[in-house]
Amino acid sequence: PPPPTPSRYGLVPSYDLVNARIGVRLDKGRLDLSVWARNLFDKRYFQTLSVANTGLVSAILGDPRTLGATLRTKW
Repeated sequence: PPPPTPSRYGLVPSYDLVNARIGVRLDKGRLDLSVWARNLFDKRYFQTLSVANTGLVSAILGDPRTLGATLRTKW
């Protein structure tokens, strides 16, 4: 089948995301603790947009702000 006709509803506008991580290493690098954030400012965005031949517009939303911590050790 031929590809669908380009539609302005299928265009994903550009966007910027800010990720951050800060951490500390202790005990000569044996212990590593960090806190991090993805999509720090909770930007709402589309990863994909598509338009079916029927006119149905579907999308995949981007991930919301995610916060976490990581603890690593070396033996």
